[in-house]
Amino acid sequence: MRKKKSIKILPLVLFILIFLFVYNFEDIIGGTLFKSGFKTLQWDELKKIPIDLQKGLENSTLIFTDNSNIIVSANNQLKLYDKDGDIIVSKKINSHSSKVIGLKDYFAVIDLIQGDIVIMDFKANKFGEIMDLGNLKDVISIRNNIIVITGENRLQIFNEKGTLLSDVELPDGEILSLDLSKKENKIIITILSSDSENYNSKIITYSLDSNSMVGADNHYDSIIYSTNVYETSVMIVDSEGSHSYLITDTDNNIWNVKREGRLEHLTVDDNGNIFEIVYREKINNDKGQKYNYFLIGVNKDGGNIFEIGLDKKYDSISILKGRILLSNDKEAIIYSYGGKIISNYQDKRKMKSIKWLTYNRLLVEYNDYMKVFELVY
Repeated sequence: MRKKKSIKILPLVLFILIFLFVYNFEDIIGGTLFKSGFKTLQWDELKKIPIDLQKGLENSTLIFTDNSNIIVSANNQLKLYDKDGDIIVSKKINSHSSKVIGLKDYFAVIDLIQGDIVIMDFKANKFGEIMDLGNLKDVISIRNNIIVITGENRLQIFNEKGTLLSDVELPDGEILSLDLSKKENKIIITILSSDSENYNSKIITYSLDSNSMVGADNHYDSIIYSTNVYETSVMIVDSEGSHSYLITDTDNNIWNVKREGRLEHLTVDDNGNIFEIVYREKINNDKGQKYNYFLIGVNKDGGNIFEIGLDKKYDSISILKGRILLSNDKEAIIYSYGGKIISNYQDKRKMKSIKWLTYNRLLVEYNDYMKVFELVY
């Protein structure tokens, strides 16, 4: 009777592990150095994409990123690219689109003059539409909701299929900001109005379940930059700082953080964390360095996240999954929520904008082309 040959498992496993280690050596070492703070992520160019410039002076080429896709609208042509910069589809559209917005699972192309909104999936197939609304002041999206401000000063909310969910008449004035609660049953609107020749901001909270006002602060003295509504409270970022109060009690703050300096740019993440670029007159920090600009983080409970001196001026701030991107036309820098520099990048050519594609990919727009970059060890 023949003996069966035994397969020696341990040497085979060791061989596979050694092979994988050698094959991924650079990533393993790079990742270890990055996590230890000894190395930052580098910008690796993946793709250069020409831009079809909009003909005529009345419109410009629209470039938008959403759900890891790139959407370009110009000259009645819609082009979709994936996160690698490869084209998915090119399609003629009948509208001179003046805005593109992203939804949770779709995107919408909007003609603000005609009041036409076409909702599409990410292969440019039409999913829904809202037509002939007339001249629109603005259209924004919050998750899969489309929020329309009409020329008649009405606020209308539609779902991703174009079905009207709510219709509210607004007071006269310019809308500064608005937000929809996560349960989608409350909306907060900030309106700059003029009463008796005095300008002031009105903060109004509506219940969409009853189409009625549930909270208001009609004589707000500070300039309001951002408002966020939660189930029972409101968070405000204004010219004085940031604070929170109950919807039904505008006189008493839950917390209050006074800002030192002038607000330049801000963004608020989905969890209510506030990140600001602030200008101050030059002051000395503990190391004797002098800064004019600071990156400041405040959490949803009013606590300090960090305060970082910036050695130059940045023109924009955006966030994605715990990463904070600051940029100007020549340079970009990325911080973690812990305040550490993750990556920086400089370009000889003028950068018009930088947009997140994914956690590790960015789209940089130049005058007549755009580039997809990947952050690598």
